[in-house]
Amino acid sequence: LYKVTPWMTPYFGVSRSYLANFNSENTAFSIGPPESALQYELGVKWAFDDGRYVLNTALFDVKRDHVATPFGDDQIAFDAQRTRGAEVSLDADLTPNWHLYANFTAEHARITDSQDTPGAVGTAPQGVPAYMANLWTTYRFSLFGRAGFHVGAGINYVSRMTNGFANGYDWAPASLIENLQFGYAEQHWGVDLNINNVSDQRYFTATNVVGAYVGPPLAAYVTVHADF
Repeated sequence: LYKVTPWMTPYFGVSRSYLANFNSENTAFSIGPPESALQYELGVKWAFDDGRYVLNTALFDVKRDHVATPFGDDQIAFDAQRTRGAEVSLDADLTPNWHLYANFTAEHARITDSQDTPGAVGTAPQGVPAYMANLWTTYRFSLFGRAGFHVGAGINYVSRMTNGFANGYDWAPASLIENLQFGYAEQHWGVDLNINNVSDQRYFTATNVVGAYVGPPLAAYVTVHADF
């Protein structure tokens, strides 16, 4: 990256990753060549009002090879995929006590090669949404004469996802999940109550050969942290 001006920083990145392919449910197709991925990213970070508002914009291109994709009657295809997309995020202090974070991603994913299911070439791969968006905001305030209280609220959106060409091309519907947070923090300790999926919606986190994975229902978590 290079800081061209106090408010504009362009950047470029390249990354390579690997993932072992293993399936314990099917001994005939249990181990395949490791999946590999190569990602290019080009973006510009914009900072305004002494960093109170930071806008990040980026384009990315990801190539994946030997992706294990279940299909049919306990069979696995090892295909290649390519995803091109763009993302934008905003990190802003709207007031000294009010913070907001939002991001949006649009991506176009397609299967580029499949020796086992050649008809899948050009179609959307399993479990890859075309759009994702998140919004989270927090507000700090005083109560009973004590500072350190905060509340938060946010939503997570994921567009529909397919279970793949070889599995009949069914779609898991889009989802919009709401989350809440209440908490108190001092310099060396704090406590938070997080409530996820407030409306207790039935939604899906990913698709697979027989359908989709169901997301967690309404749940509440209490977290306590302390510095000693």
